[in-house]
Amino acid sequence: MQKMARRFAEEKIIPIADKLDQAEAEIPQEILDEMGKLAIQSREDIGIESICAVFAESEIISLIHKRCRPEDIARAVFSALANRIYTLIIKVGFERNLAMVGGIANNRGLVKAIEEKTGCTVFVPHEPIIVGAIGAALIACDKKMVGS
Repeated sequence: MQKMARRFAEEKIIPIADKLDQAEAEIPQEILDEMGKLAIQSREDIGIESICAVFAESEIISLIHKRCRPEDIARAVFSALANRIYTLIIKVGFERNLAMVGGIANNRGLVKAIEEKTGCTVFVPHEPIIVGAIGAALIACDKKMVGS
């Protein structure tokens, strides 16, 4: 089971995480932070149906032209991302305990969208951005001890 989960992570989750990182790199952090704050203030779930980024962008433009509230559009963006992430979570499997790490875990809008989609609380460590580095250091330490 662990081997299958690792293979799935390598083939499916990592490429999507890389795409999210690339998208995040193209959008200034201040804008992502502001979107997260806006999404939490949303009063209406307007939804974005497209999985394709190009079509989703068209839907967002359409929502702007319909004069939807920015808060609701931000929530729709994070809900769409949460839907994609949820699909991956289901394939890997979970038992109601979720943790989110990395820089994007600081975005309260996305965390809330994942909580709404999964129906459970998402644990975010105090400094989620360094968790990967700590894990890499622990793995390196273990490998060094085994090799000694």
